[in-house]
Amino acid sequence: MLLTPCEILTHLGFDIPEGGVEINPHDAYLLTTALQLAGKTIDVERIPEPELAQMRVGTFAAARAANDAMGLRPLPEPNAFDESSSLKSRAVIDVTLRQTFKRKS
Repeated sequence: MLLTPCEILTHLGFDIPEGGVEINPHDAYLLTTALQLAGKTIDVERIPEPELAQMRVGTFAAARAANDAMGLRPLPEPNAFDESSSLKSRAVIDVTLRQTFKRKS
């Protein structure tokens, strides 16, 4: 699956048309600086616990479906979501952002 820059921005919560947005050249510095500051505040630590737990449920469901489709033995039920699960989920998201999108800390 290939995500376009517009699709990535949509998942980040920005609604930007494919052709981009027209800005006043006098506002370019303000806008680009605002975008840089917004990018720096995207913090994995700010993701609420219920959303991490829901992501984990979806991830296990997808893994189970793939496992069943390949005819492999059933996966065990995941453990209850706890602090350890939260830390692992945050680490997975952080590594994904760094590797896939070359995000810097």
